[in-house]
Amino acid sequence: MNRDCARRAFTLIELIVAIVLIALLLGLLLPVVQWIRESEARIQCENNLKQIVLAAHNYASATAYMPSGWLGPNPNTSLVATPHTEMQAVGCLCLLLPFLEYQKLWGELVSCAPSGRYFSVATADAPWYDLPMTANGTNMLTLATTQIPVLLCPSDQAIQRANGCILWQWGPITTATNGYPQNFDIYRSAPGATMLGRTNYTGVGGIDQNYYQEKAGNAKTAPGSIWAQFDGIMTNRSQLSLEQITSADGCSNTLLFGELLGDSDAEAAQQIGYSVSWMCGSYPTYCGLPTGPAKYPDGSRECYWTFGSRHKGVVEFGMCDGAVRPIKKGAGPFDTNNYQVQANPKCMFGYYSGWRDGGILDPKFIGN
Repeated sequence: MNRDCARRAFTLIELIVAIVLIALLLGLLLPVVQWIRESEARIQCENNLKQIVLAAHNYASATAYMPSGWLGPNPNTSLVATPHTEMQAVGCLCLLLPFLEYQKLWGELVSCAPSGRYFSVATADAPWYDLPMTANGTNMLTLATTQIPVLLCPSDQAIQRANGCILWQWGPITTATNGYPQNFDIYRSAPGATMLGRTNYTGVGGIDQNYYQEKAGNAKTAPGSIWAQFDGIMTNRSQLSLEQITSADGCSNTLLFGELLGDSDAEAAQQIGYSVSWMCGSYPTYCGLPTGPAKYPDGSRECYWTFGSRHKGVVEFGMCDGAVRPIKKGAGPFDTNNYQVQANPKCMFGYYSGWRDGGILDPKFIGN
């Protein structure tokens, strides 16, 4: 054999150089692939929110009102002081099921209800998770284990189940040294450690959701007060028409639904103890949009009750006019001392979450 024609093998140095070049190419391609995947996930997330907002509009067309944030205490008083037997605890997403092409699931939930008016804002009945089994061996608790893909963000797939439902309400309103109401959350674990269907979206309830009766003598909840002024569309047993919202603030200036993580971001161990069921109610905006794990307003510990997302730098929100807009993370807790200054960046998120604040808002805050 002619030695000049013999096949020349790679030297060790050439092999190392080839490996390094391949590694460099992979290193350059990987961020691009991740960016493409996240872009696709974010588009799907926006589509999910678009469907939810459209479902709310269809609900309003059928009933003349936007869905309630949730069917909480009736009459509308403090959850802490009200027996749990006086509320259904059904949230806005459950009410939208027949408008999200889940008519069968909705029909099964209705068949488990103790009365034909169970899902009415005028009814006070047992919480959905305490209802007994029907003759066919189902109840709302078992039906709530259903996973609903349109309610899950593709960017947050690590946890697809919820261990319980969030019953959100500010507790007895008192003026504290740190400036926010006390005893402000109620969490209910699903009986029997049942794993419920999770959601990454919920209704916007304003800075504190105003679960209290607006009556004379209570400065915190009197009409025109700071707390009532920044009510969101989705509050306890709310019944707002699109005409009311349009004439007050305008649908393009008002948040309707937003993304949330629950404890998939707040808990370092990625536990599912506070993940949110699609049967839950709406969320407040008081604590802003943190860039990392959410903290209580005084910074004392992590919490699970803020809107948030896995998207880089933004959280997606569905506006009342049907548009879906990203809002930059980093908005701090609502500034109750300087809320009259509409240009105050610490208040802009609160203004956009309220339906009757009457503020002239900075459009740059939305759509970043």
